[in-house]
Amino acid sequence: MSGKTHSIIGVAITLVFLILPSVVGLLPTKPVMWLCILGAFVGSLMVDIDSKKSKAAQLYTKAAFFLLVGYVIFNIAGTYAFKSLPSSAEVFKNIMLSENGLKLLPFIIVVFLGKVSPHRQFTHKILGTTLMIGTAYFGFKYDFTVGFAIGYLAHILADKTTKAGVKFFDLKLPMRTASGSYSFHF
Repeated sequence: MSGKTHSIIGVAITLVFLILPSVVGLLPTKPVMWLCILGAFVGSLMVDIDSKKSKAAQLYTKAAFFLLVGYVIFNIAGTYAFKSLPSSAEVFKNIMLSENGLKLLPFIIVVFLGKVSPHRQFTHKILGTTLMIGTAYFGFKYDFTVGFAIGYLAHILADKTTKAGVKFFDLKLPMRTASGSYSFHF
């Protein structure tokens, strides 16, 4: 299935969950709805972070590249041009050791594990799903995480209906292929 199909399914199911409470008079606020919808969109695409062709993998690679380039440029500029500025290593350390940085670090690690695993392995299994949704819960707002979880699970259910299917309860180490070798692709 294409990323577009997965995102449509994830957002549609999230909208159903957002509309159902309105039947009994519990209408969520607009910010809550938009955060849930955004979370569903991201979650439905995040499952395929392990595929070279997926939007999530392409965006992750670009974001990692620009962060690395920005880090190098900021480090050079901080070292030579602006002696009074803190070095980029200090800035990075301060960001990562802040409350928000520490909350996001486990999610970033799990996304990296998903990125380096073979397609339909770690991110399509119960362990990867639990870690991805669990770390998202601690790293993001609750409303975003609810949408993320719905979109993520909708993606896996949609993949179960394909010819190749998904063995959701099959537990394997994240980076090991069927032949026992390690596979890294960027």
